[in-house]
Amino acid sequence: MPDLVVEIDSPGRRPAIEQRRIRDYLDAGVRLLWVIHTATRSATVYDADGNARVVREGGSLDGGSVLPGLQLSFADLFQPD
Repeated sequence: MPDLVVEIDSPGRRPAIEQRRIRDYLDAGVRLLWVIHTATRSATVYDADGNARVVREGGSLDGGSVLPGLQLSFADLFQPD
């Protein structure tokens, strides 16, 4: 099982399905999970304990203890080519 999973939601996905996938990843031992919400330009970050925090476009995603030093400006994800 990977230590970091990045999941990009699709606008039509039902919340119950998304919550089940999140639980499945964490139960399987994923230490850090980023769920990117394209419609709201935000992300929910889950750690292995199931704690969650929301990152908005002005914030950044970090690797925490899984990938120390990794910093990704969230706004950069939505920059046009």
